Amino acid sequence: NNKETRLASLNISENGVGPTGTKSVAGMLVVTASLTSCDLSSNNLAGETNLINPSEVHGSPTVGSKVIYQGSEMFVSKVYSTGGVKLINLSGINAIADALRVNASLTLIGEGGLDLCYRYGSAINNNIGGAGWAAI
Repeated sequence: NNKETRLASLNISENGVGPTGTKSVAGMLVVTASLTSCDLSSNNLAGETNLINPSEVHGSPTVGSKVIYQGSEMFVSKVYSTGGVKLINLSGINAIADALRVNASLTLIGEGGLDLCYRYGSAINNNIGGAGWAAI
């Protein structure tokens, strides 16, 4: 029963958490009112891709633009002079942002180095980019 959960702190840093795992964590944040700290640092929350050929992307391959890649809505995070691009998937980050609107007791995400911290505004080592940080 989630009403009986008394978890105050959760550390899942450096666990390879990507967008799907981030959505799962967000779902837990919504129903765990006792949680005040959640360390998600040093993961790949936005699921940054490897180098992709722009011809595989539907949409404009410019930094910050929304595109479709393999059926998923993503954002262009980097464009290389060699012609390749890297993309990020913000679905998990958006889920975290929604969870933060509901969970009033959570004051800190990313205590380990403040890699993704709601209170202090740092977004290091999680590949969420400017668009992801804006969602939070």
